[in-house]
Amino acid sequence: MFFRCFITSAMVVLSFFLYAQDTVKTSIFTPNTSEIIELDPGDNSEEKVSIASLSETKVNEAPGAVYIVTADEIERKGYKDLTDVFINIPGFNISTDTQNGTGLSLRGAWTGEAKILWMIDGMIMNDMGYGSFVLSGRIPLLNIERIEIIKGAGSSIYGGIAALGVINIITKSGKRSKGSAFISDFGISQRGRSRNRLTFENTSYLLNDFEVSVCGSIFTGNRSNQKYTQADSVVTNFQDSSSITDVFVEMKLKRKSWEYKILYDDYNFQATHERVTSLVRTFINELTFNKKINKLNVQILSNFKDQIPWNTQYGDPKIFDAQNFKTWRFTLSGLLNYKISPQINALFGSTYYRDHMRFYRSALLLNNGKSNTSFDAFGSFGEISFTSKFANLFAGGRYDYYQSFKPNLSPRLGVTKDFKYFHYKLIYGESFKIPTLQNINISYLSSTRITPEKIRDIQAEFGVKEKSNSLTANIFLTSIQNIIVYGYDLGNKVESYVNNGDLTLRGFELSMNNKIKALEMRTSYSYYQVVNYTSPDYLVDTANLKSGTLSIPKHKIAWYGRYEISKKYALIANYVFQSTKYSNEQVNVNTGEYALVKFQPTHIIDIMFQTKRIVVFTDFTIGVHNLLNTNNFYSYAASSAYPASIGMGRELFFQLKLNL
Repeated sequence: MFFRCFITSAMVVLSFFLYAQDTVKTSIFTPNTSEIIELDPGDNSEEKVSIASLSETKVNEAPGAVYIVTADEIERKGYKDLTDVFINIPGFNISTDTQNGTGLSLRGAWTGEAKILWMIDGMIMNDMGYGSFVLSGRIPLLNIERIEIIKGAGSSIYGGIAALGVINIITKSGKRSKGSAFISDFGISQRGRSRNRLTFENTSYLLNDFEVSVCGSIFTGNRSNQKYTQADSVVTNFQDSSSITDVFVEMKLKRKSWEYKILYDDYNFQATHERVTSLVRTFINELTFNKKINKLNVQILSNFKDQIPWNTQYGDPKIFDAQNFKTWRFTLSGLLNYKISPQINALFGSTYYRDHMRFYRSALLLNNGKSNTSFDAFGSFGEISFTSKFANLFAGGRYDYYQSFKPNLSPRLGVTKDFKYFHYKLIYGESFKIPTLQNINISYLSSTRITPEKIRDIQAEFGVKEKSNSLTANIFLTSIQNIIVYGYDLGNKVESYVNNGDLTLRGFELSMNNKIKALEMRTSYSYYQVVNYTSPDYLVDTANLKSGTLSIPKHKIAWYGRYEISKKYALIANYVFQSTKYSNEQVNVNTGEYALVKFQPTHIIDIMFQTKRIVVFTDFTIGVHNLLNTNNFYSYAASSAYPASIGMGRELFFQLKLNL
């Protein structure tokens, strides 16, 4: 109680003096991950992250379960898109959302609706209607400098859509690399085209003063080219009903203390089991100012995000017009970072933002009877860190107010230290998941008022290292209270979002890196189990808690190996094992009967041959994805009317890169 009162008092005092929160790349519910992660170029064994931009801390001493994916790793492992990246990271799995949009689960919990914060260079990408970020075929990998991932409660700095984690995709800049590159990807599966992407990126300087970075990408493809007979005997041909298109453009201009960023992303995906297509279109402008004055760093940010969050096209207007919105958000935020002494650092920040929504068809009225509505929000946070010979201490928290909800307080405590041969971390954090705009709109007519979810997360990490070998183990206990689920209000006979039950998960993750001469390997194992679930069978089969949460395998093994034949040639292999999982689906199309459907364990193997600079500036990769042609199912992570989707079967793919 004393700690909570202390944090609350500090936030109130801070709010009086500051107008906004963030680092060079931040936003309301979420500052930029550069607040938490800013890699120091150099030896990977000495990778550093930044707590509030300037206080560089080793990855193994950061107060969170931090995972870094670098540009070099993306290239060396032959990843094709973000789905490849995350299925190879311990703790993550792929599931499907409404209309078969693919999303992430983390440590047994579905994160598709606003439980993981997604950012690109600190700009929030989650859709404002539901808080989701659909994955397949999205965002080019060519221009990524690194992907920064924090697993665990993230609201103490990032606010209400960082309940279970934070993901920030950092793109390349002229400061780190200069030049241009083109990539052309092409894939064939089941005698048909499976993917085609053309990407361009350039990082350079103009007039020796302006730092410029531009990246663009056009993608067309399918999530699968398979045919599959569903549990209710309905045959689905995914080749003609799972198409994806994505157009992505980002430009960054930087001069001295000022930086301007503009981003456009137009993502369309076809619903396999409905005759509709969904559109997510995001347009962001952001201006930041960053100034260091002796031991003080001041950062100010303004951001405007205009978005069509989830527009269902070609469907019955009587059904789908009620979920098609136009939204925008304006954010003004600022951050103060002060190095009190070599051992003590203080971080204080605050943010104001306004959310706005209306139906895509402007003549329609929201459930509150208005044609449009806005919500004001305010967040303020602070953290003190202290370093010593045997331990680093972190203590802080964040205070959030969002119009129409009670304020939320999210404290965090951490003790970490990295030594020559081992490191340890002990972390306690609280988070919340704020209801999104569509959650609020749909629940407006419900007889029960919707409230934010509450999350408590405890983690312990221990790792050992020796030259080219390392082993890290992480254990976690996560509880989610007042889970927000889609429901139907029998009293008012209307659809709604409601709070329904609690879920507690625990488990562990192991990650091992080895290098033996020309062979490098990474092996990981992740496991979770359901400790408690207090709701009807919506997310878990309550009759058998041992089966885990719906659609999410309890065990996953990921292995990567790369053998350098020479400096120009390499062989690569990726292997992912996922254990049995269950989904609640329709099993009889005539009676509408539902039952648990069991999906057998899967073994996904990719093999690749990679060449580098074979024609001065040309790199080439050829490989086979899903060598065993395994049926890899993605199902909805809750009881629903949606049958499973099936991933791509055996696929031959090519990648040509020109380095200019």
